[in-house]
Amino acid sequence: MSAEVTDPPADPPVADPPVAIPWWTRGDTNAFFGLGFNILVNVLTLTGLMIAYYIDQAYNTPSKWNLGFKVLPETFTPGMLRRLVRQHLNYYLSNGAVDPSTGAFIQRVSGGGTGGRSALRGE
Repeated sequence: MSAEVTDPPADPPVADPPVAIPWWTRGDTNAFFGLGFNILVNVLTLTGLMIAYYIDQAYNTPSKWNLGFKVLPETFTPGMLRRLVRQHLNYYLSNGAVDPSTGAFIQRVSGGGTGGRSALRGE
């Protein structure tokens, strides 16, 4: 009688337990309502502009019923766009927000970590 000696069967590999990721946290609620409010404001703003533009174009409003502004100018000229871009660039250059040699925006972080206007002024 011969007895064969075999190794006992190996234990099956144990898989790591799955990582539990929460579906919803408090920050998600803030982001949800913040994004929703932002979209609502954008839609209402654009709707008001489109209605004002439609009234201005469709009904050819008389000058006595002037809103005090034109929604869009009749024509955009290259001079108008050049002047607008130059004003913005001068504003950012005067505040030190643009590096004149590279033309890139300079991002500064304030000590409190809030960023914003104080970061642009370097306070």
